[in-house]
Amino acid sequence: MNREDYNFDPMTGEKVIKDDYNFDPMTGEKIIKDDYNFDPMTGEKIVKTNEQSQQFNSEGYQPNNKIAIVVIVVVTVIFLAVASGFAGYFLVSGHNQGQKPANPILTSEAIKWSAVKLNDGEIPNTYENNMPSAEIKGVGTKSSIINKLRENTDKSLGSLQVSEIDGGVKYYTLEDQILRIDIPSGVNGFKYNRIYYFNNDVLYFGLVYSAANQNNLYFYQGEMYRYINEKGEMKQNEFKDDVFKTLGNFALNEAYSFYDYKTGVKNDRR
Repeated sequence: MNREDYNFDPMTGEKVIKDDYNFDPMTGEKIIKDDYNFDPMTGEKIVKTNEQSQQFNSEGYQPNNKIAIVVIVVVTVIFLAVASGFAGYFLVSGHNQGQKPANPILTSEAIKWSAVKLNDGEIPNTYENNMPSAEIKGVGTKSSIINKLRENTDKSLGSLQVSEIDGGVKYYTLEDQILRIDIPSGVNGFKYNRIYYFNNDVLYFGLVYSAANQNNLYFYQGEMYRYINEKGEMKQNEFKDDVFKTLGNFALNEAYSFYDYKTGVKNDRR
């Protein structure tokens, strides 16, 4: 047989089939392999157990290789799960990182007009995305929450950060959250001031007003469900009404165009 087939008893020099035995480093006694480990500092025998099987080196205890492999596998699985979660978020939420939002301030040539007029002028129709038209229920409760959110935002304006872009458009932010966008009359050709309110990146209220007239727009999950017009009339889920549909569509698109421009992330909310 080859030399590699045997170990040798250090006390007697007898050949011992390799891997059958370990030898006590202090006494030289044969011990069935894997029954014991030895403390490298004292040479004392330590019984192996399923619960605590450890290898030794000159620096002390090290975890069993099997445990290390399990840890690596678990960490890899967690990493892949987190990575896929982030990927899913960007796909589902409509983030398009490859396309930077365009400047929402339009030139006069780019402004298109609808045939729908408010008391102080026509409503622009410069956006291609159409407003969804699903009926929203429970509007009374939703509207009271919206009114409270809007009221709290207006009360805290003095403590919010303010930034401004071309046309006198102002952003009111709390840390990285946009809470309100103010767009003056004349921006993009519309003869009304606009104020858009956001909560957790979602538009929930729009105020479209002039010196003499005011329109209140209520939104929920990307849809306008309530509109209080310049006569003080309330319209809910009236998608066949020209003003309701046209003004809601304009406000949704304009609000998110200015919002995305500020964040630098273009979203597809269709």
